[in-house]
Amino acid sequence: MLFCVDISSRDWLDYLATLGPLTAALIACGLAWWQGTIQEKQKKFSLFEQRYKHIYIPLREFLYRLKLKYNSDQEILDNFDISSFYNELNYSRFLIKESDFNKIKNLIDSYVKEGHSLYHDNRNSNPADFTVIEQHNQKLDSIYYEIMDIVIPYLQVESFRHI
Repeated sequence: MLFCVDISSRDWLDYLATLGPLTAALIACGLAWWQGTIQEKQKKFSLFEQRYKHIYIPLREFLYRLKLKYNSDQEILDNFDISSFYNELNYSRFLIKESDFNKIKNLIDSYVKEGHSLYHDNRNSNPADFTVIEQHNQKLDSIYYEIMDIVIPYLQVESFRHI
């Protein structure tokens, strides 16, 4: 007696077994996508921390010191202040676009030159004459806002504009 086995017929368990690897592959793809989005957010946050620490803080402190020193009777800037600020700024040049870095540097350069001449031209003027101080503070505020317009988009963790 000969037994015949029908190898062409399949039952529902066989079909279900073929879906296992497909399901595992879809889950793996979903996990890989999720991991990628987590890493992208971590990269943006890390970049934000670096930009905040090496661009925003030094710029804010430098401009604040300029305003403070000008309103006092001290020399407006010494070479150490300028060189230490430029060293910090040069360290951070890879964190923003080159064109934005050059705009910031040009604004600071022009202000430092202008601030020195404004300070030295009016050094012997009447201390009660606040027009010079107001003029200086307005110029400094103008430059501060121009610089912040450049820097603020870089400080957004979730940016709406491609940087």
